[in-house]
Amino acid sequence: MNPPFFIGPLAPGFRVQPGDKAALSTDQFIYNLLFAENKVDTPVIGFVDVRDVAIGLVKGQKTLGKHRIVFGGEWFTFEEAVAYIVSIRPQLKDRLATASPIAQKNSLLDISKAALVLGLTPRPWKETIREAVDDLLKLEESWIAQGIEIKAGGGSID
Repeated sequence: MNPPFFIGPLAPGFRVQPGDKAALSTDQFIYNLLFAENKVDTPVIGFVDVRDVAIGLVKGQKTLGKHRIVFGGEWFTFEEAVAYIVSIRPQLKDRLATASPIAQKNSLLDISKAALVLGLTPRPWKETIREAVDDLLKLEESWIAQGIEIKAGGGSID
């Protein structure tokens, strides 16, 4: 399986050094949406929910034959993600990043083979964003409780 950037809720029991945003890996893309100082661009390759990747890998182990399978999530832009976050968490409106417009309307990935061979369809992007944001905010609250100053930027994905 060949997926794009993994995002989604943090694994149960996920532990990270307080303030270490780089340890969030590609979920840092989503965390960066939570800072008004940030200007963010949607990566053209898109994203996939990490849970869907895990399901796909397990199903792939049980599939006969050799297959090269491209898999990705539902296409969305950071503009859409920010608007969605405002709609479900209006209290975050003033702290959200500005997303650059993108003309791309669809994923560059053809994931039809994942559906055909593995029976795999991506979960809705809104579910992934909602659950990732909620987990990232809980993590941030724990950092603040430990005296960590939270600011935009940092880590490896800015």
